[in-house]
Amino acid sequence: MNPLESRPLSSAISERAQASAISERAQIWLVDDSPLERELAQRLLSERYAVEVFVDGPPVLERLAGGERPDVLVLDWHMPQMSGLEVCRFLRQRYDEASLPILILTATGGQDDLLEGLAAGANDFVTKSFDPAELLARVGTLVRSKLLHDSLKRTELATRRAREAAEEANRAKDVFLATVSHELRTPLNSILGWARLLSEGTLDEESLKRGLVTIQRNAQMQVQLIEDILDTTRAISGKLHLEIATLDVGHLARAAFDAVKPSADAKSLQLDLTVPEGCSLRMRGDSERLQQAIGNLLANAVKFTPAGGRIILEVRKHESSLLIRVSDTGRGIAGQFLPHVFDRFRQEDDAATRRHSGLGLGLALVRHIVTAHGGVVNAMSDGEGRGATFTITLSSDQSRISLTGESDRPSPPPSRLNHDLPVGRLAGVRILVVEDDEDARDLLVTVLKQQGAQIEQAGRAEEALVRLADFDAHVLLSDIGLPGEDGYALIRAVRERGFSSQQLPAIALTAYARREDQRLALEAGFQAHVAKPVEPAVMVAAVAEAMRAANSKWG
Repeated sequence: MNPLESRPLSSAISERAQASAISERAQIWLVDDSPLERELAQRLLSERYAVEVFVDGPPVLERLAGGERPDVLVLDWHMPQMSGLEVCRFLRQRYDEASLPILILTATGGQDDLLEGLAAGANDFVTKSFDPAELLARVGTLVRSKLLHDSLKRTELATRRAREAAEEANRAKDVFLATVSHELRTPLNSILGWARLLSEGTLDEESLKRGLVTIQRNAQMQVQLIEDILDTTRAISGKLHLEIATLDVGHLARAAFDAVKPSADAKSLQLDLTVPEGCSLRMRGDSERLQQAIGNLLANAVKFTPAGGRIILEVRKHESSLLIRVSDTGRGIAGQFLPHVFDRFRQEDDAATRRHSGLGLGLALVRHIVTAHGGVVNAMSDGEGRGATFTITLSSDQSRISLTGESDRPSPPPSRLNHDLPVGRLAGVRILVVEDDEDARDLLVTVLKQQGAQIEQAGRAEEALVRLADFDAHVLLSDIGLPGEDGYALIRAVRERGFSSQQLPAIALTAYARREDQRLALEAGFQAHVAKPVEPAVMVAAVAEAMRAANSKWG
């Protein structure tokens, strides 16, 4: 009995399926000058493989020179112009046995022929007149070997590309961290330097004012740097949630234009705004985030446009889309950097030699914000010194459903602000301040006392509960990140002791600045959440609003 006939039917079907899968990918080139033998081999191999026939060696070499290559090359030994061995020797100068398997058809099959063929570079032999099963088996073995070789090469290439990408990412992060260090240390240098000069008490009045303004400006720069880093982190982690509402893009463009105009005027830049009249520019989106995106594009244009240049902000409607375009006459973008202009951790200038400050995250944030709105942003430039144009394309479809859930955006400050607060606005208000950092607590106490408030202090949650027993507080102002039990535990304990929100409104003043942190604070029992760093006027306004919300008789 033929052993093949004794195999289970499922095994035979499985092998046929595997052979079929291989044959879908395998290309066989058959080279034989004998019409009868060529037709026989072609008919047999075509059952499993894609077969292309040749009658001599030179046409095969021409096709290979053009970049094509079969999975297996089947060569007759004797041919008119070039023998199979000559073709084999020639090809082995360029292709190894794994990348181009070669099977030689020979009429004799003697030991000497076999050795000569192997020396020429053949992978295998089949003797004419061949057994069909043997030819299929030997070609199939070479096909599987070739496909395995190709698979390994693809894996090797993918691994190398992944390694190169990882190395480039690490290099970019190293540059980014160096930039972060530089950008954070630069304002700190001004802050610490002027603070030391102020502490010496030797400055005249004009220098004193200049020093205070410099300290404030550099502190605000640090806040913005930190916010950019946090926004980028939120975008990377998918937490850049949107608060969707109907908005007018024209209004957002005007607001962003007005915000950046002082910076443009300081550089003597011509800043123009074009918004069509009588055209609906309404859409569904997050107004604050979209204004941030437009503002980042304008700020980028101001930064890279030399004095006397021009910047144009244009808003228009095109069919069902809204286009926001910022073009400038600035330094332009080099062609090799243009594809990376929206990448994180990428800047055109090297960290050590760059001519402009900043972390280079502004444009990356633009892309994240626009993408979150279902839009696209692209950049165009004719090259260095020839300006740049950035275009945001958004859908004007107002059927978008508002996103639910809390945003990771920092919670906004109280809406009623007066930065020129009259001294004594909080006269008679008793406030318990809970803050473990002595410098931060000292600032809070100083500001609130200047407004006439009566203050009791605590550095820990346990200490605050003891103070409440003796101090009839009107407002609790507490940090969240306290040692031991945190601010959440403190406010829960306060409410459990019978202090209602009407009797003792509480404000969370904390560096945990996400919307999620605001939600947690309100759920725990606070009435307001104010993110650090906070200006004195914002803090005083928060206390005043807490008092009003509690229906106090004060004020």
